Amino acid sequence: MSKVRPLKVRVGLRDLWESPNAPAQKAITALKDVIGYQVDVSIDFALLWSELQRLYPDPETFVPSITSVVKAWAECLAARLEDDGNATWTEKLLDVVMEHGTVVRTRVEPRPGPHVRTAWLAERSEFVIMIPECSPPYNSDPYAKIASDLSNLFDQGSRKFEAAFKGDDGE
Repeated sequence: MSKVRPLKVRVGLRDLWESPNAPAQKAITALKDVIGYQVDVSIDFALLWSELQRLYPDPETFVPSITSVVKAWAECLAARLEDDGNATWTEKLLDVVMEHGTVVRTRVEPRPGPHVRTAWLAERSEFVIMIPECSPPYNSDPYAKIASDLSNLFDQGSRKFEAAFKGDDGE
């Protein structure tokens, strides 16, 4: 990470991301237990900070905002996988994961627009969690948006993903 990170961001990283007891890490561990595969969530906090710092006048809110979205994503995905009504969807997810190994890869990136989004990027065999380029609190409940995106995950084509990533998601 950049050496110009504010102290509050560094402390947030230590307490809310790097600690195994951090809520986001606990949610990722719970997801690993449900899915039975390693879950690798890649966050380039230096990149996110450089892209989004103008939206966080109080640097103390930056890391909690990002990690709360990751926590919401992991909890939503775990809940969906545990729901027997989603057996076909779960099998499809497991099939696409197993095509490329046994790690559920996920990256976190900024995106234009006011909503948290998630998508499956088939070309890279990974999930993308998209953090809106707006000041928190975000304009919608991250759990609701993530749950909706996961529900439609395998229905979306690359154009829909690109539209969501560019912020042109019709909202």
